[in-house]
Amino acid sequence: MPLARLDTGMREPGGPGQKGGLKMLSQAAPTLGDGERKPNEVIKFLDVYERSYCRTIETLVDIFQEYPDEVEYIFKPSCVPLMRCAGCCGDEGLECVPGEVHNVTMEIMRIKPHQSQHIAYMSFLQHSKCECRPKKDVKAKQEKKSKRGKGKGQKRKRKKVTVSLAQRGESTCLYKIPRPVNVPAKTQIHVANRGSLS
Repeated sequence: MPLARLDTGMREPGGPGQKGGLKMLSQAAPTLGDGERKPNEVIKFLDVYERSYCRTIETLVDIFQEYPDEVEYIFKPSCVPLMRCAGCCGDEGLECVPGEVHNVTMEIMRIKPHQSQHIAYMSFLQHSKCECRPKKDVKAKQEKKSKRGKGKGQKRKRKKVTVSLAQRGESTCLYKIPRPVNVPAKTQIHVANRGSLS
């Protein structure tokens, strides 16, 4: 595939001695495949935008991708040209998907190794119209958020209330002292100050 220099539209300050103080940033990229274009011609923004936007475009599709259960056959050709949706939607939350589809029937040679070969009619899904719709994962997240907090009978979240030991009138203690087994529960146990334990 031939390469062409494409202007990215960005400019960078030039070094000392450069006229105008700006130099063009460019990178090598494959051409869009038009035989009519000159090798050094810059493709205009609107042309690039229109050609990259969500639309139907002829795509070579592997037959096994469409018929994954027919592994016992070899197909000639192994892929078929189909019109499929492809391209960008201009928003990362959207994806290019088919709006209208139809079937197309093609003659394909089906070969069963060491047994037989014959031409068969095989039907494939072709896209007629494309549109940009919200991505499934984005849509699922939005639905999940909208379901939260709705509906009757849902439990309310209780607020956590933190009360310090001082507010409850208790003194702080660094050690948990087990109650002796033979002492009744209502009997008070006196603990010496930390300083006197040493």
